[in-house]
Amino acid sequence: MTQRGQIVANNAVQIKSDGLNNNQGQIASIKDQLVLNAGTGVLSNQSGSLQSGKDIKVQARPVKDPVRLDQCPGFDRGDGRSGH
Repeated sequence: MTQRGQIVANNAVQIKSDGLNNNQGQIASIKDQLVLNAGTGVLSNQSGSLQSGKDIKVQARPVKDPVRLDQCPGFDRGDGRSGH
């Protein structure tokens, strides 16, 4: 969907799809929450960035090699600290 692209908004961002490709892309909500629902599809975020001024909620299946989002490069916790 956003491979190498950007979806950035000041307010809440909510995306519902059947799978989501954010490889090398950016999806961000500057001031509010970010909600990603990939339905029964896979969420791919290799070298991508997910940012939110508040909460980030993700739903995707199947979950392959689950990791903690707060330890991922490109993950912004909204408190000025990013992932490792």
